[in-house]
Amino acid sequence: MQIFVSIDTGLSSGIYRSTDGGGSWTLPLAGAAGTEVFFDPTNPNIAYAALGTVGGDPDNGVYQSLDGGLTWTRIGGTGANALPAVDVGRIEIAIAPAPSSPSTLYAGIQNSASASFGTLLGFFKTTDAGLNWTRLTNTPDYCTPQCWYDHVLRVHPTDANIVFAGGSATASGTLMRSLDAGASWSNISQGPNGVRLHVDQHALAFSAGATKFYVGNDGGVWSTLDAAAPTVNWTNLNAALAITQFYPGHAFHPTDPNIGFGGTQDNGTQKYTGGLAWDLVTCGD
Repeated sequence: MQIFVSIDTGLSSGIYRSTDGGGSWTLPLAGAAGTEVFFDPTNPNIAYAALGTVGGDPDNGVYQSLDGGLTWTRIGGTGANALPAVDVGRIEIAIAPAPSSPSTLYAGIQNSASASFGTLLGFFKTTDAGLNWTRLTNTPDYCTPQCWYDHVLRVHPTDANIVFAGGSATASGTLMRSLDAGASWSNISQGPNGVRLHVDQHALAFSAGATKFYVGNDGGVWSTLDAAAPTVNWTNLNAALAITQFYPGHAFHPTDPNIGFGGTQDNGTQKYTGGLAWDLVTCGD
């Protein structure tokens, strides 16, 4: 069993590889923080990875392996069809896994310049496995000012034209979708049923068969059956998940133990009224 993991640990940052199910590991791609890695689903010998230290690093870039991850080559394009070479911070990449488009990848790049830190430096697409990259200029700014923190891309497993880009609380929305391979985008953060995704998107995943689409963020987990539908409704899956982090300093009423307040990490100020469920008083950290 071959496994990849991406790690940011200073001098030992990069992409680690295991061929014995995690019993032992090597570091074939080092130099900067590993931010993404995956195999080409049509060829187990081809893998792609991104290095993207948020403060910038000469090794930040997109890489390809043709030998199952033993060796890696930077695939930044050439000339006018190249990825940026300066102010490159965190990089997120995604592959179009449909068999008809195994050489199509997308890359979202965070700006590492001090004056523009955390903004979106650009969103790029290649259809020839990184030989040439095109900047998609119609992409909304989906992750500013936190492209260094909440930044995730995915492509629909069976339709290479459907692309998702998730990020932070911008005017554009926290989760964007393109139905035309990145030419145009729409905000799908809230559906007609009124259910809204929490901000700060970090994880996007499809179930087997691509029937259900999951989103993970600072508020928990949501899912939808409408990833490819004209409109997207969400289901909140957090009712039974005890994952909210309360900061120190709970406050209880001096004479009524059934009244209390607590501040949480990115999930607002919550009020306790004696039951299992808490009520949201106001948003924020």
